Amino acid sequence: MRALAAAACGATLFLASIVSAWAQTADDFYRGKTLNIIVGYGPGGGYDLYARILSRYMGKYIPGNPTIAVQNMPGAGSLRAANHLYNVASKDGTVIGTFDMNVPLLGIVGDKNALFDARKFTWLGSLSNFSADAYVLWARKNGPVSDAASLLKADGPVMQVGVVAAGASDYDLGIMLSEDFGMRLRMVTGYPSSSAIGLALDKGESDGQFVTYLSSRIIKKDWGVPGSNIQVILQFGRATRHPDLKDVPLVSEFAKTEFQRRLIAVSEAPFRLSRPYVGPPGIPADRIKMLRDAFDQAAKDQGLLGEAEKINLEVSPVSGSQADREIEELTKSPPDVLKRLLQLREKVTK
Repeated sequence: MRALAAAACGATLFLASIVSAWAQTADDFYRGKTLNIIVGYGPGGGYDLYARILSRYMGKYIPGNPTIAVQNMPGAGSLRAANHLYNVASKDGTVIGTFDMNVPLLGIVGDKNALFDARKFTWLGSLSNFSADAYVLWARKNGPVSDAASLLKADGPVMQVGVVAAGASDYDLGIMLSEDFGMRLRMVTGYPSSSAIGLALDKGESDGQFVTYLSSRIIKKDWGVPGSNIQVILQFGRATRHPDLKDVPLVSEFAKTEFQRRLIAVSEAPFRLSRPYVGPPGIPADRIKMLRDAFDQAAKDQGLLGEAEKINLEVSPVSGSQADREIEELTKSPPDVLKRLLQLREKVTK
């Protein structure tokens, strides 16, 4: 009996030493390392702002407290960054990233340039569920179009809207409104960032800009105030009008058919993950848990929330598991709607 007890004790100690060694390895992995956050747009825009605030808080919740660095990788409406994260970035848990909210939908509809399966990203979550925000079209009062109704006039002027590239939310929304709703919009590509588009609008080089309402109010404090030449004429991504924009129509208010309503519903779904954060597929399970836990804790950190509040940056976090469910639900969208969205993409990227 003493021999059996000694053997059992020895086995227990052996197993404990293995578990302890594994835990030590997992906890120490990030010590002395740098965690890179790749941002699919240039500096100064909303995605960049969110990433830089997150970078100041997430590291303290990761065992080993790695340094966190933000790396801007603009290109193709952030599709370049998404493809890099999925196919090139290290899968050891030292690289995560953020890209346009519309990018997962590109993979789901089958866009040939989207070289990823949106379901297989390592989803950490989103810093916003968009419940307090709106996706809006800003326009110059002295421009060719100063209200949404004018966009539908068959003989009316064409609004030139500055965008980064095809595939981003602004471009794809503009094309959908033009092709399926008859709005007279012309998307002008080639801008490096949303801040550059805003500058072009200020200078009169562009007639309009699609951008998230709250982030634009942070960057452009003189827009939309009394006496301003820049005003919101249309809003998207919401079931009801934003409290600040009660006189501004929703895109859904212009829908006349059931198909148009379904087209809007699917196009608005990605906004529930409006500030997404992912890692590449294949990250070890223990590091996925550490990253997800750290993301969740950072999103609730009083320092992060206080910093965001100071600049009116909205934070309404979504967990990684909820993000997985949102993406899975998006893959179940009506096939005819997904087919139409792909047709629009192929039409403008030929």
